[in-house]
Amino acid sequence: MEVPLQHAITLGDTVTVMVIGATNQVPGTFSDFEVYTVPGTAPGVAPAYTIGRASLAGSSCLAPPATCYSPQAYRAAYGVAPLVAKGIDGKGRKIVLPEMVDQANDTDATDIFSDISAYDAYFHLPPAHLSVVPSAMSKTSPDIAGLEEAEDVEVAHAVAPGAALEVVLVGRTDHLEMSMLASMKGADVASLSWASPEACPTTAQLDEDRSLISQAVAGRTTVIADSGDYGAAVEACTGWTGPERGVYFPASDPLVLGVGGTTLTAAAGTGAYVSEVAWNSLNAEDFGQNGVGPMASGGGSSDVFARPAYQDGVPGIGASRGVPDVAGDASETSGLALIFELDGGSSPAMYSAAGTSEATPLWAGIIALADQYAGRDLGPVGAAIYLIGKSPAYHAAFHDVTKGNNTIWLSRFVNGITLSEEFKGYEAGPGWDPVTGWGTPVASVLVPLLAHDDAN
Repeated sequence: MEVPLQHAITLGDTVTVMVIGATNQVPGTFSDFEVYTVPGTAPGVAPAYTIGRASLAGSSCLAPPATCYSPQAYRAAYGVAPLVAKGIDGKGRKIVLPEMVDQANDTDATDIFSDISAYDAYFHLPPAHLSVVPSAMSKTSPDIAGLEEAEDVEVAHAVAPGAALEVVLVGRTDHLEMSMLASMKGADVASLSWASPEACPTTAQLDEDRSLISQAVAGRTTVIADSGDYGAAVEACTGWTGPERGVYFPASDPLVLGVGGTTLTAAAGTGAYVSEVAWNSLNAEDFGQNGVGPMASGGGSSDVFARPAYQDGVPGIGASRGVPDVAGDASETSGLALIFELDGGSSPAMYSAAGTSEATPLWAGIIALADQYAGRDLGPVGAAIYLIGKSPAYHAAFHDVTKGNNTIWLSRFVNGITLSEEFKGYEAGPGWDPVTGWGTPVASVLVPLLAHDDAN
C-alpha cells in the first residue's frame, strides 16, 4: 500500500494509513519503506505511523537538519504544479542526459530502472519514459548508474513527468566528445551535469567543443549546463592543488544556459515558496590532499568568451560573458528527495539532491514544458531569458535571489600545517548577479513568456 508524500519530509513526520485488507509486504522493499503499514492492523484507518530513521536506513533526508522535498512540493515551490495540472508535463519532448559510464563494482553503483520504478511508486508519479543508450566502452550492463545519473533522471522526471528521458552513456573526459554531439541530435533539451575549468581544454579541444555545441543549437536543441560547485574558484586542471578564480565550461559558452545554485525554503505542508538564498555550504575542505573542495554556487566572468549581445546593459556584467544565467535549488540540506537502490538492488534509501547538477535538470524540465507549451523547440533561450529579466514581467517570472554569496573557505596542508584561507567570491543582489543569475523560476509565468517570446 502506498501513501503519497505531498510535503517536505522531515524526521518525526507522521502519515495515516488506510488499510483495506491483509498485506504481506516484506519490510525493506521499495514498495513499503516500512512506512505504509502498521503490522497487525485490521482494515480501517490505522494509527499514525512515525517516519523515523529506521524506515529509510542511511537516508540523508531524515538526518537533521536536512529536509527533502517531495516532487509535488518541489513543483509547487517553482510554479510547475499549475502547468502539470493543465497537462503541460513535457509530453512529446525528449530530454537527453549525457552521463559518464559507471562500472558494476563502483561503490555508488545503482540500477537506474529500479531506482526510477521505486521513485514513481513512492511518490505516485506516472511511469517514466526512460531509455539508456549504451556506451561503446566495456560495461556489464547499461542499467548500472552512478548517483549523478540517478539524480539527473529523477529531478528531470519530477519536473517534466511526461517527457521522454534518454540517458546516453559516454566516456570519462575533460571535454565534449563526438558521442555527446550524437546524443544531443534529435534532443529537444540536452542537460549537461558536467563542467570543466575553462583553462583545461586545449585550444583545439575548445574549438571542437564549441563546434559540437553550435551544431546542437542549430538543430534547435536547448543546451543547459551547471556552473560548478566551488563558488568563484575553479580547481586546477590537475585537481585541487590551489584555488584559481574562474568559471566552468560549457556553462560559460554563450550558446548554453548556465545554471547556478540556491538553498530553497518552502512550506512543509504545501510546498509553497518561502524564500531562497545563494547556495553556500561554507565547508572548509582539504583540497590539497584527498578533499574535493568546498561547495557553493559557481559564478563569475569568463576568461574565454566575450560578453554576448543579450547580456549588454546588464549591471554587474563586464566585457566578458557572465555566469550563471539562472539558478535552482542545490542545497544538500533542502533538496528534492531522491531514491537510490545501492549495490544492485539492496534496500533503497532516500537522499537529498544537491549541487548545481540538481539545478540543471530542473531547468531541463522547465524548458521541456516550455517547448510543449510553444509547440516547437525553443533552441537557445539565453536571449529570451535576458529580455524577460530586463522587462516588467521579471519579478513575476523569477524568484529574485538577493541574499548570500559564493565566497568559500579552503583548507590545505603546507609543511605539515593545515592552513585555512578565504577565497572571496561575489554577492547575490537584486536582478542578475554572478552567483544566481536572474534567480529561480516561477514556471507558471515564465513558461508562457518563453513560449511566446519573439527572441526564439
